[in-house]
Amino acid sequence: MSVLTIVLRLVHIVDGVLWVGFAVFGAFFLLPTIAETGAEGGKVMLALQRRHLLTVFPIFALLTVISGIWLYGRAARMAPGFGGSHMGMTLGFGGVCALIALFVGMLVVTPSMNRAVATAQQAAQAATNDERQALMALSAQRRARAARGSQIATLLLIIAACAMAVGRYV
Repeated sequence: MSVLTIVLRLVHIVDGVLWVGFAVFGAFFLLPTIAETGAEGGKVMLALQRRHLLTVFPIFALLTVISGIWLYGRAARMAPGFGGSHMGMTLGFGGVCALIALFVGMLVVTPSMNRAVATAQQAAQAATNDERQALMALSAQRRARAARGSQIATLLLIIAACAMAVGRYV
């Protein structure tokens, strides 16, 4: 096995584990907890934003997908017919699920969370209680959209991880 393949596998597996782990934690534990805590949840989101979670998380996703595409391409070049094999089809299916999850994250989850955080910041500086309440309600709607997208993306990532785990053995 070449050094490049080892590095690509290392990047793919470690970043994939982090991506799926963060996704499961976020979709099924963090976002519901933030929603449940109301205005205090907005403070948690602001603190996470300051720690660059919404920047780091997509980097793990991109590195996972890029290294996976590269690994799949290397395998397909080295073994004609790889894409039509059971292993190739299983890994390809997992890859497509991960790509869809990436797009859901980039097009739904991240923008919705960024908007929710920005709205929560506006609410913290609102002049009146009515304005603050309206902005917090809008922030909650945006967090709810992000949470739904996150759950969909996470389920796709779990499917992708399962496909990657068994792909070699089918």
